[in-house]
Amino acid sequence: MQAVLASVAVTYTLTSPLRCNTQLAARGHVLCSSNVVQVGPHLTGTALDMALPSAEWGPRDVIDIMMAALHSSNADSPRPFFGYKCALRFLSPAHQAAGLALASAGPMMFAQYIQQPHKLPLATWNEYRCDGDLVQIEKPRCEAYQQVMVRPNADAAWKSVRWLLVKDGGQWMVEAVFVSEPDQPTDATFGQTSKLEPVAFLSSEQTRRLFDQLDEDASGEISLSELEQAVNRLGIGMDRQTLARLFSRFGTDESSGIGYAEFEQLINTANEAWWAGKTERCEAGTLAAILSSSATSETPREVVQTVMGALRHKDEPYAEHGAAVATRYCSPTNRASALTPAQFDRYLEEPWYRLLLEWDEIQHDEAEVEPSIETSGSSNRASEEVLVRRAGTDSWSIISYELSRHNGRWLIDSVDITE
Repeated sequence: MQAVLASVAVTYTLTSPLRCNTQLAARGHVLCSSNVVQVGPHLTGTALDMALPSAEWGPRDVIDIMMAALHSSNADSPRPFFGYKCALRFLSPAHQAAGLALASAGPMMFAQYIQQPHKLPLATWNEYRCDGDLVQIEKPRCEAYQQVMVRPNADAAWKSVRWLLVKDGGQWMVEAVFVSEPDQPTDATFGQTSKLEPVAFLSSEQTRRLFDQLDEDASGEISLSELEQAVNRLGIGMDRQTLARLFSRFGTDESSGIGYAEFEQLINTANEAWWAGKTERCEAGTLAAILSSSATSETPREVVQTVMGALRHKDEPYAEHGAAVATRYCSPTNRASALTPAQFDRYLEEPWYRLLLEWDEIQHDEAEVEPSIETSGSSNRASEEVLVRRAGTDSWSIISYELSRHNGRWLIDSVDITE
């Protein structure tokens, strides 16, 4: 039976099994452990205001602080957008909304970001509990993820939220939060651009890589046709006339293309759509925001390739690394998302799933299938199939993946194996 915490101090195991959250405990705050229900926020007022990124905080400490900052009692108290300002401190540079931390109106815009319908569980919670153990991946970079269940009251159904954190400069920071509902499809009506989410700014390397991807003929310019093809692939509601108007904004007509300097200028308008709100049209900012989001996350195929490779060499570079990678890519609705690497490793020993560990050859479709708006009603769901076979066998088996996009990242909902 789940226990409801009263005003008593509780500790839990963090990154090191011998260290508890002494900073929060010393201040008299309630601490949340696995499968223990926390009612209301740990921190309020001055204590929350004093919670700054620090090497002393473990991943669960940061989640506790973020949950407290997003609670309705802290959102606008003791001053407007107070909790959202506190939360912005803990976003890594790769988080979708990280750029808002630099804006004077950032806390207000972050409030709008969190209050989108598919993110409301984070804004309306009054009870939460950690579901399963904290999992860390040490290589190639230090990541941690934790499944959390939230609900507005004791009579409501639990909803799952997955937190992904990265160690940045010795401090744990939030890189993404995956709510059980996938991201919403891009709104094709640009008079409603407030529904778009802010994005993290692209580095010069990411901008160049995105430019080269769109410049399919390697001419050094992105033609109107090339941009139109990219728009159609991403499900962006822009017709050729609108794109031609954007070309003219950068002093380019339909007969020539956008060079890298102009493209970089376009990408730098990525958050103009967010700033514009409901009353203005910001087509360039809308396009740039969606292109930027597409550049900062792996494609469905890349996710599948990463997971398949990690499972095939599941104990490299250390024991249970492959299982940790696989659970890291589980969506909040995937039942495996709450498993520890050790539990997932045992799960893979079942005969039905051993193929994921034992394949020797793998084939993907020649062309990667873009998420289909027509078949799914959203560009935020995708399917990916791979053919695999063991050494010494002639027959191929099919492994089918269903994925959905959360916080701009593709995660795995389910896996089906046909032998």
